[in-house]
Amino acid sequence: MAETQAVATTEPLRPEETGPLPAVVAYIHHGQVPGGAPTSLRILVEEIGRQAPRTERRIWCVFSPMMPYFAQIEGAQVDKYIETPVLTGKKLIGWSPLFQASALGLLLRQLMAARATIAREVAWLRRHRPDIVHLNSATLWTSAIAARRAGIPLVWHVRETLHGRAWNPRKHLYGSFLRRTADAVIAISPQDAASLGSDREGKVNVVYNAVNLDRFAPERHDGQAARKSHGIPDDAFVILSLGGFSYRKGAWQLIRALKALPDRFHLVVAGDHLPRQPIRPTMPMRLRWRLENLAVRIGWRATQTWRYPERVKAECAGVESRLHQVGHVDDVAPLIAACDALVFAGTIPHFARPVYEAWAMEKPVVAFDTPVMRSEIANGEDGLLVPRDAPEALAAAFTFIAQNPSRAREFGKHGRVKALGRFDSGANVRAVLNIYRKLMTDLSAKAEVATAASRDLPKRP
Repeated sequence: MAETQAVATTEPLRPEETGPLPAVVAYIHHGQVPGGAPTSLRILVEEIGRQAPRTERRIWCVFSPMMPYFAQIEGAQVDKYIETPVLTGKKLIGWSPLFQASALGLLLRQLMAARATIAREVAWLRRHRPDIVHLNSATLWTSAIAARRAGIPLVWHVRETLHGRAWNPRKHLYGSFLRRTADAVIAISPQDAASLGSDREGKVNVVYNAVNLDRFAPERHDGQAARKSHGIPDDAFVILSLGGFSYRKGAWQLIRALKALPDRFHLVVAGDHLPRQPIRPTMPMRLRWRLENLAVRIGWRATQTWRYPERVKAECAGVESRLHQVGHVDDVAPLIAACDALVFAGTIPHFARPVYEAWAMEKPVVAFDTPVMRSEIANGEDGLLVPRDAPEALAAAFTFIAQNPSRAREFGKHGRVKALGRFDSGANVRAVLNIYRKLMTDLSAKAEVATAASRDLPKRP
């Protein structure tokens, strides 16, 4: 099996990594709300503006609500892009259940419209003609096809682990499709790269997400001020979760853990709010939830998903005063400064930007023990790993950190050392620019070969 090619993100540029940079790079973003993927793209585009000021940066948003977020990047052009079948992409990579009654209608409409969508994307790309198309998610499958048809070099930035068991045919087929359509693939961790399958084409590069280490310097933010602004008691032990109340972020397990902890423990959740109205679960709903819990325990399902917002809302009874919903925030650094521990309860394995931002601010972290987190967190050294779907283990981990402040400080200090070594934006963006250089060099070489071949053709009499 071919090994995944890894880009060293901390080495200086070697002579062979110099070469022409693209004049125009178009970045296509898929999401609707702030989160890890848009934050990573924003840092990338900002740093490219500093390291390669002659390269024009265009950001095309599938959904217009994200345009103001990217418009803050100095010198970048931001436009509304064609709406692509993002839901279908989520199902293809395993980040959304394949068969889900509530989304079935939209899924069918997206699939039926895919051919027309690709045609519109091809026309858009040929009209704007960037030197490189850079996709910011594995879900953008129609955009990949369109870039190939338009004859534009494609960089596919995979920010999600392709989800599924080793024998999952959907995972293998999509990983093969992704590698074959791209001219270069950027995976944000070795585990994400491995989920793409065997890299026979030699296209996969590992480049960690960059973190703005200056913005997340521990001395820059006043945690007490952030606590007061959200009505959190000064003596509370604050647990922070970034990512809202999604099943992918383990919100139900977090609420269950909070209920098992004493009153001084408070949970702050940034991201999507829970439903505002009270939830009164019926007996059939409770029975369905219990059956789903059983299916997760015996391994028939990866995690709970059915009527998830209602499930979490119902679980919140009795802990509302200790649960703080702060909604979507543009700058999470003050919240991290205000917390005593950051938690990443990822039920679907994926790379966790909040963990590295917390490390940069010397905060201890707790995460579910998934392959991705196991490769990043040294359990008992720079954080704690707990079994997935185990609220009691989460509660025990928070209790340990609260009762052992010296160990908690050690976790944070060791984590900052790791953040400084892996997630420096300057070094990581240099690695991305080297990928661009290689593509432009290869494209130039192909053009020279084609020109030479045309000269050698016999002339017609």
